[in-house]
Amino acid sequence: MLKYDIDSEIEPLTAPMVAAHGLTKLFSGGGADLRAVSDVSFELEPGIFAAITGPSGSGKSTLLHLLGGIEKPSSGEIDVAGTPVHALGESELAKFRLMQVGFIFQAFHLIPNLTIFNNVAMPGLLAGVASAALRDRVLRLLETVGIRDKADRLPHELSGGQQQRAAIARALVNDPQVILADEPTGNLDSAAGDAVLQLLGELNDRGKTLLMVTHDARIAGWAGKQLRMRDGRLVTTAEA
Repeated sequence: MLKYDIDSEIEPLTAPMVAAHGLTKLFSGGGADLRAVSDVSFELEPGIFAAITGPSGSGKSTLLHLLGGIEKPSSGEIDVAGTPVHALGESELAKFRLMQVGFIFQAFHLIPNLTIFNNVAMPGLLAGVASAALRDRVLRLLETVGIRDKADRLPHELSGGQQQRAAIARALVNDPQVILADEPTGNLDSAAGDAVLQLLGELNDRGKTLLMVTHDARIAGWAGKQLRMRDGRLVTTAEA
């Protein structure tokens, strides 16, 4: 059973936790615009675990990057946890990415010459969390994800599944309301992948809102709602 303990509780919201309205993203190149995301609209209530599915090139990851403020939309509106992401300037976007969303990527993106403890602590350091409070928070999160005994190791000394657990702890260190995961099991074998999905499901049970990109229908089945994309458009939305 997951022992999840962090400094603040999630306040219940009546408004959607994640909302997109008329969202479009164009990339220029080769004399023509590529429409990666085209007029996408949806809303997700707080505390849901949703999967964005579809074939390669359908716009899944671009949509996730738009929601997380990594990419800026060409048009349309994005609201995440009450923040109008589409209207933020660069400094506001940086703060939004640091404090309001947690990112989990397929490639882990751990800093190779930092210990697991310091990798997980990095967003907290950037946010100015006091050192004693941050140390306690990081150790609790490493306990939560089952790798507290790896705190002093370097990333290359861990298995892929353990590195992804560290990445999940890092995503949680500033207690974001929304977790965005882009193919979080893509570099893992099936056993490690299922363990990571179990961990994400347990975090969702504790109230976190999760949005996960996957091309794998089996993995998408872990989510309570599926948003299917094709050619940059949202074609279906279904409850599991």
